[in-house]
Amino acid sequence: MDKSEVLETFKMSSSMRGLIIVGLLLFGIGLVASIVIPIFDKRIFNILWIWIPIIIGYVFFLKLFITAWKQRNNYIATNNDGISLCSPESQLEFIRWSDIDRFKENNIFERLTVIDRFEKHINVEYELENLNKFLSILIANIAHLKEKYSSLKIFHRTIHHHTFYIAFTLFLIPFIVYSIYSGLYLPFIFFTGLFVFFVYLALAEFIKIEIKDDRILIVYPIWKKIINISDLERVTIENFRVGGGKASQCVFLKVSDGKKIKLNSIKEGTIPLYLSINREVVQGIS
Repeated sequence: MDKSEVLETFKMSSSMRGLIIVGLLLFGIGLVASIVIPIFDKRIFNILWIWIPIIIGYVFFLKLFITAWKQRNNYIATNNDGISLCSPESQLEFIRWSDIDRFKENNIFERLTVIDRFEKHINVEYELENLNKFLSILIANIAHLKEKYSSLKIFHRTIHHHTFYIAFTLFLIPFIVYSIYSGLYLPFIFFTGLFVFFVYLALAEFIKIEIKDDRILIVYPIWKKIINISDLERVTIENFRVGGGKASQCVFLKVSDGKKIKLNSIKEGTIPLYLSINREVVQGIS
């Protein structure tokens, strides 16, 4: 892609650059400390089975932040022909709009991977500035995929959401039982409160979405929510940040009663979900 042909560029946000610096400092200091401490405290050698995994963890995360630092000046560029991953010096990868075949979303590392029919791929980080604008450009240029994805009618929640809540509730059970056995009422109340809270969070997360001709069925562990297509005022796909922290790609449904429903962490992808719901809305209007 010639620089004169670039219509839009999307760079890493300044907040992400700051986070990378903080990560480098924290894990760098942690790694140095974990290596130096055993030199002065020989007792550490008695717990090497704990200490060595700690060092490996510091190395792993430090490597991730070093990679992110090296890529901090890379950016995404788009024009009428396609999407490019560029460094300040050159174009690293280019995918034509017409060659885009599928997408892969990673909510743990917070990125969308665009993959073409030749298996070339470009990672689009959720930390890019004006990511919502990029998503709108992307959606506008994948007409060839709309029929493929809009035919999907059943979508599932990624498993890691419920796995986390279930694992944590199971983790709390021994503490609750021990508190009862030992007659420790305050710890019992505390751990039981946490248990109830995480059970509630697990039940509040949907597990499946079914798109019918005239309605959307959102399935939760013990109940279902029905949204009539005729009640939808707007369907959007946006980058959403929870409390200024973790980012995710979400489909938002604005209902006529003023409610805004957020659907994210979809196994089949939020872009296919958006295209499928949007198609039903357009057909309903027509």
